[in-house]
Amino acid sequence: MKHSIYILMLAVASVLTTSCNTTKNPPATEETKLTFEPDTIRPNKLRGMVTSANPDAYFVSGIMDSDELEKNPTDEQIIRYQLDFMNELYDIYYSTFESSDRKGDKPDFNSIFLYQGTEIIDYQYLDPDTYYELLAFQVNPDTHEPIGKLCRYPFTTPHIDSSAVTFAFEVNKDTIRIIPSDDSPYIFAFEQRETIENDYILAEFFFYDMITFYEDYGFIETMRNKGVYDFILSNHSRDIEDDKDYILTIAGYNGDINTEYTYLTFHVTNNEFVVVITTE
Repeated sequence: MKHSIYILMLAVASVLTTSCNTTKNPPATEETKLTFEPDTIRPNKLRGMVTSANPDAYFVSGIMDSDELEKNPTDEQIIRYQLDFMNELYDIYYSTFESSDRKGDKPDFNSIFLYQGTEIIDYQYLDPDTYYELLAFQVNPDTHEPIGKLCRYPFTTPHIDSSAVTFAFEVNKDTIRIIPSDDSPYIFAFEQRETIENDYILAEFFFYDMITFYEDYGFIETMRNKGVYDFILSNHSRDIEDDKDYILTIAGYNGDINTEYTYLTFHVTNNEFVVVITTE
C-alpha cells in the first residue's frame, strides 16, 4: 500500500503542535545551501535533519516516492507539486479548524510549512524496497515563490523478509483468543475506534505509532508475542469502556513490521466482547 499522501498529511499534523524556528532578522533572499543529514533509514521510516547554511533563509522540505517522481519529472514540476499540495492540505486544515472547538489563533501557512535553521525530519509509514527522494527548496516567505534550485537526496528503503504468519480469533465472553498460524513473532495493540478516526485516520497509523513509541523507549520486547495469546477483558478494564467500539490491530514483527495488518473491531457490552468485524 502506498502511503505518500498520508506521509504528508501526518507530517502536517505533527508540525501543527510546534512553531516555526524563526529569527528576527529579515528573511534571506539570496540562495543558500541546504544539506540533508539522514540518521536512520529503515524499511518503514527515515529520520534525520535538513539544515540551512543561512539561518535567516526559509525553506520547505518533503518526500516523494518513485511514482510521484515519475509524474513530476522536472525540478520545477516537483516544486509546484509540493507547494500545491501544501496549499491543499492547509485549506483542509483551516476548514477543520473552523469547524472544531479548538481555541486560539489559527496557525498561518508559514508556521506550518516553512522552516529556518535545522528541521528534524521523521518520515514514517514508508514502504520497504521503495525508491524515495528527500526534497528541500528555499522560498520567499511572503510570496512562497522558490529561490534557487531544488535539493534532492535519493534513497531506497531496505528490504523486509515477509512472514507468512496469519491470524485467526476465537471469542468467548470476556476473552479474545489470538491464534497465529505459526510461531513467528507478532505484535498487537488496540484503541477506541473514535480516537483512531479522529487522531490517526487509520488503525495502522495508530499501530505504527505505538511500535515507534515502544522502540524509542526500549520496551518493544514487552509487546512481542509468539503462539496463542488470550486477550482477557478484565486485564484491560481500565482501558476499555462499555458500549464503545475498539479496533485491535495485529501484524508480524521481527524488528520491523513484516506482514499485512489484520484488524478485529469489537464492542463491549455487559463485560463481554461482541466482535463486529474482522478484516485483513
